[in-house]
Amino acid sequence: QQAINRLKGHILILSDTTYTAPILISEAILLTKDSLLIKAKGKIVLQCDSGYKGEAFRLSSKCKNIVLDSLSFVNFPIGITSYNNA
Repeated sequence: QQAINRLKGHILILSDTTYTAPILISEAILLTKDSLLIKAKGKIVLQCDSGYKGEAFRLSSKCKNIVLDSLSFVNFPIGITSYNNA
């Protein structure tokens, strides 16, 4: 969430040299930008924390064009939810 919040543009590159282990998700990552590309370079794994039972990403109604490229989701009951025409 912090990397997305700090992002100045509309492209976020996640590299497996930076994220060598799975990224543990314990609450939904909220996307509020109208457009966003999240691209993995190498093997990027988003893994659900054992105590969390929700989605990996939650898209707000502001989202119009969201692209998740080459990300792996592990143990999530739901990958992505959207609301109000997102």
